[in-house]
Amino acid sequence: MEYYCRLMQQGEMITVEFPDVPNAISYGHSPDEALFNAAEVLNGVLESDVGHGFPLPEAFTGPGEGLHPVAVAAHIVVAWEIRRLRGDRSQSEPCYG
Repeated sequence: MEYYCRLMQQGEMITVEFPDVPNAISYGHSPDEALFNAAEVLNGVLESDVGHGFPLPEAFTGPGEGLHPVAVAAHIVVAWEIRRLRGDRSQSEPCYG
């Protein structure tokens, strides 16, 4: 799973924004640093959201000019899938029949 971000030069800094995750904003001094920081902030925001029971945002933005894919950490995707599959059941309730 991945989300796409946009890099924007602002003075000497490069700002990173995720159209589908508006609360994930970062920056860097170079494109490489900005993309590294983008992965850190994206995964931090999503991990917090999943931990608080919020769903992962829909990834509507796809490949395009000026957009960069950023992968979601596997443990976040797994945690979200488990939460989604369990539905309203607590962790002490079995997932079967």
